Amino acid sequence: MTDKIQWGTGGSAELILRALRQAYPDLCE
Repeated sequence: MTDKIQWGTGGSAELILRALRQAYPDLCE
């Protein structure tokens, strides 16, 4: 579980931001 948490603090955040940008482009203004 530690590996998933450590990875989530970095790569996961970028993936989430990218997904949000694609799903809600209005938020990126």
